[in-house]
Amino acid sequence: EREAEAAGQAAERFLADGLMHEATRAQTAEAAAVELAASLDAGASEMKQFVTVAREKASEITVLCARSCVLKAMELSDQTGADARLNKRIERLLRGFREQLAGKESEVLDACGGKGANPLAFACERALLVVS
Repeated sequence: EREAEAAGQAAERFLADGLMHEATRAQTAEAAAVELAASLDAGASEMKQFVTVAREKASEITVLCARSCVLKAMELSDQTGADARLNKRIERLLRGFREQLAGKESEVLDACGGKGANPLAFACERALLVVS
C-alpha cells in the first residue's frame, strides 16, 4: 500500500513537471502495487481460513485419539480388573491435552460411560474438568 501511495505521488509530481512518460510509468507502478496489495490481502484471508480448518481438524483428531485411549483403557480394565495405575496414566495423558479438548470433554467422557460411571470416568473428569 505504501508503494502504491509513493508511486501515485510520484505520478502527480511527474505530471506537474510535464513529464508524461515518467508519469505513465509511475501510474502503472501504482496500479501494480495496488493489485499486489489486494492479492496479498486475499492470500492472507485464505491462509487464515486454512489455519482455522487445520485447528478444527487437529481438535477432531485429538478427540478421536483421546476416545481411543479411553476405550482401550476400559478394555484393559475389563480384562485385568480395575487398575488405579492405568487410570492415573489416562488422567495424566488427558490433562496434557486439556486445552485441545476444551469444549469437547463430554465426547471423551462418553467413551468411558459418562460422568461418575466408574473409576476411569472419575479419572477422566479430574483431567478434563476444571473444578472451581
